[in-house]
Amino acid sequence: MKILLLKPYSESHYVVPPLGLGYLVTALRNAGHTARSVHCTKDKITFDKLADLVKSENPDVVGFQVVSCDLEVTRQSAEIVRQVLPQALILVGGPHPSGNPDDTMNSLPMVDFAFRGEAEGSLVQFLEDYQQGGKNYSNIPGLIWREGTVVKSNLPVFVEDLDTLGFVAWDQIHPETYPQAPHGAFFDRFPISPIVTTRGCPYGCTFCAARTVAGRKIRYHSISHVLKEVELLYRDYGVREIHIIDDTFTQKAERVREFADGMQEMQRRGIRVSVGFPNGVRLDTLTETVLADLKRAGCYSMLVGIESGSQRILDLMKKSLTLDLVRERVRLIKKAGLTVHAFFIIGFPGETEEDIHTTMRFARSLPLDGALFSSFLPLPGSEITRQLIECGDLAADFHWGNLFYSRVTYAPKGITPQKLKSLQRKATLGFYLRPRVLLAIPFRIKSWYHFKVLAKKTWDNLFLR
Repeated sequence: MKILLLKPYSESHYVVPPLGLGYLVTALRNAGHTARSVHCTKDKITFDKLADLVKSENPDVVGFQVVSCDLEVTRQSAEIVRQVLPQALILVGGPHPSGNPDDTMNSLPMVDFAFRGEAEGSLVQFLEDYQQGGKNYSNIPGLIWREGTVVKSNLPVFVEDLDTLGFVAWDQIHPETYPQAPHGAFFDRFPISPIVTTRGCPYGCTFCAARTVAGRKIRYHSISHVLKEVELLYRDYGVREIHIIDDTFTQKAERVREFADGMQEMQRRGIRVSVGFPNGVRLDTLTETVLADLKRAGCYSMLVGIESGSQRILDLMKKSLTLDLVRERVRLIKKAGLTVHAFFIIGFPGETEEDIHTTMRFARSLPLDGALFSSFLPLPGSEITRQLIECGDLAADFHWGNLFYSRVTYAPKGITPQKLKSLQRKATLGFYLRPRVLLAIPFRIKSWYHFKVLAKKTWDNLFLR
């Protein structure tokens, strides 16, 4: 079958390679299908151009990767596909279907089927069954479908040995063609490519929905596989920096050491690649030894998930961190010679204005190089979102398309959305309008385009409602 996989057009700040689609293309090719992926935002394929793309490709199947904030653009895109190719099979997968199967099918009437969790194996299995005219839906892991007005879904199955997935189909993604708008504010070298070396997260943070996509058990690519992929990106695509976007890369110190040894060996062969961690590293996994190994591997920067300066709120989040540990590990990161940025959440359920001011003071007390004060997002599939719906604090038909870190989509009791936005703005300005932080920023901006991206992010964080 001929399959076209799309990352739909959106106004997101983060124009980064969609690795999930790249793995799916590889799985489909290995099963004998013809598959292609297109990142519509990167290629500027807006709604008026989508019809021409679909018509020229004329695929049997069109699939969309769906995050919650792109739900509406996915609906519009699916309607265009249905108009152009009435007989095509339309599928969706990604974080939103994984976290909220019912809402996905109810919000996207043009979609025929959806998938929860990892879909490399289940998509191939589904297409084989579909080609044979069968309807063995209940046997396909992660499949979501309709029976009349009822939405049915199967539990996903997670791949144990990630090496069996092969490499991302980099020939479809071409990371070297992406703009200077990486996952994270700053970078060292360019071009950049993200990579994934593990999947799954065993931690219980109530605000996170990552486990709905990749499960609780950590599964690994072998370090030899990771190093081969890094070298492939360097030689074939000119990549000079990798961003490791795992949730749990530093979980095993011996694996970090093996990675550092391999990266050093590549450096001796003239392959120099910078390494960054823009997705939030667990502070409690960082020791002096791990940080020294990361430095040896070429790591220059990392983003860590602190989330709050109030111990009470950290405990509500089930973050399993103490403020003393945060202080100690941030100082260790700086001692290792790395820049460090941190995530903070503003407006977590149960939070008070005083808690938020405590977070502001705590962030300024740390030797951080940067901080993102994000509005709390009730992500579909997270523990706290389920609690908010069950207690009536969040409507079951909540408009998921507003889930964007700069927008106030939820405000805790006692704080108005307007007040929460002003607190987010105060936190950001209070952190950055200090000489030590502010004067360092110009030296980290790489180009006029990079400046414009940072300016847009800053404007939205300060003023977007």
